[in-house]
Order: sequence, then C-alpha cells, then structure tokens
Amino acid sequence: SFADEEFLIIKIYFKESDHAGQGKQAKELLESAVTLINTIDDKDDDLQQMEKHLLTRISYLK
Repeated sequence: SFADEEFLIIKIYFKESDHAGQGKQAKELLESAVTLINTIDDKDDDLQQMEKHLLTRISYLK
C-alpha cells in the first residue's frame, strides 16, 4: 500500500542519517523523513512512534 512504501522510504532516510553521523546532513535527512510523515493523513501507531523517534533524534542533532 501507499503507506507501506512511505514507511520504507522513511526507514531509508533513517538509515542514511546514521551513515551521515551527527552533522547537518543527518539532520536534513531526518527532517525530510518527518516532512514525509506529515504528508500522511492516516498515521498508524508505527508511524506515530517513528515520528517521535525521528523528532528525538533531530533534537539531539541541533
């Protein structure tokens, strides 16, 4: 489904941010993933947890 594809994309962003480390690039990747999550109207629990996790990671990178 559409949401599954987006979930996969978000996971890829997340993995890439790990490779990017602690810098600006990692933060930008995570912010892109959050932006993508925000385009999904019907967020399931997994997606909501993922969003919280991403936002936590972003706050550490600031």
